[in-house]
Amino acid sequence: MNTNVNTNVNVIVIWQSLVVSAYRSFWIHFARTLQGRVTAVVPHEFWELGGQMVACAPFSDEWKSRIQTHVLRVRAPHIQMVWFHGLARVFRLTRRNQTTSAPNDASAATVLVALMEPYSLSALFVYALARIFLPARTQILFYSLQNIYKEFPLPLRLIQNFLFKRSPNILALSEEVTGVLRKQGYRGHMIRFPLWADSSLFRPLASSEFSAAQGASQCVRIAFCGAVTASKGIPDLLAAIEMLSPQELSNLHFEMAGGGPLLEETRARMAPLQALGLQCTIHGPMPAQALPELFNRTDILIVPSRTEAHWKEQFGRVIVEAWACGATVIGSNSGEIPVLLGEPALIFEERNPHALASTLRAIVVSEHSPAVRAQNIKKAEPFLDVNLAQRFAQELVAPGVG
Repeated sequence: MNTNVNTNVNVIVIWQSLVVSAYRSFWIHFARTLQGRVTAVVPHEFWELGGQMVACAPFSDEWKSRIQTHVLRVRAPHIQMVWFHGLARVFRLTRRNQTTSAPNDASAATVLVALMEPYSLSALFVYALARIFLPARTQILFYSLQNIYKEFPLPLRLIQNFLFKRSPNILALSEEVTGVLRKQGYRGHMIRFPLWADSSLFRPLASSEFSAAQGASQCVRIAFCGAVTASKGIPDLLAAIEMLSPQELSNLHFEMAGGGPLLEETRARMAPLQALGLQCTIHGPMPAQALPELFNRTDILIVPSRTEAHWKEQFGRVIVEAWACGATVIGSNSGEIPVLLGEPALIFEERNPHALASTLRAIVVSEHSPAVRAQNIKKAEPFLDVNLAQRFAQELVAPGVG
């Protein structure tokens, strides 16, 4: 049960990812927790990670009852250059509502949560409008996901330095991001803002909630869920499975959920392994609503991501989602994965199929009992939307923030 944070704070959140319903559960819990007005600014459409343009999904009834939402048209020539048409009008309306709707709102603090990089033209655009149209003491929180240090071009460095000096607080996705921000010269306070699992979806399921098509299996069930690409470690995963003996393969059921350029290669390489005894199901892309069932029947989820020149795993949200359903997770040492997993026995060297195969062998022969699943569920608790929303609301009312 949520405990309301007894404070007078009005929050505006701007986030491109809110076009996707999977990113909204946190904010519903946040609105339940915080005593104050919550307003959301959402684009009418935006790119998902794969580069596909997606239209803003419909909002649930509870969202509409708790959060005042403005879906604005955007112009976005680049992911870091997003202009929201009508944002000034939303800011003016928000300020007017605070001063006319209720006596409490007139004295309320305002916090603008602008989930965009502090070096981006998007952030500079939002900052300028906020300083013109929102109350003078509005606190603006930008959000960084940069976990690789980069030398930005001069214009971006100037934007970043300008906003750093005017941001006593910044949201940081992960431990690595905080290190990058410090190296880039930020000296203010950082608030950790990790991703979350939707607690209404990712949870232990009763047997009655499983589809009839999924029968019982005596095999150890291993799985991969994500983009079927080289950067997500698919070549290493396939090579590691190919190293297993026929006896080891016959004790496994492998499932893959996700789409990408290596999907057909994966199907082709699985065929001879199936002839050796491996049970295998390649689903292709799956909707978020289907993933809890997958994770509930999974014993071991494998996250073999690779670090690239300009990318490494920023968080590993799938880890938290799998934990919340009871699955054990093993992963590479790319980015935030080892920080999240925390146990050396669950971590293998990235780009090293031999290390992956060795770790997999060790975990396959370990216990996969209800007690182990309960321990995994416990690991997910700090990252459930309901718990993170409570903590974030408390952060906002800490001295110097709200």
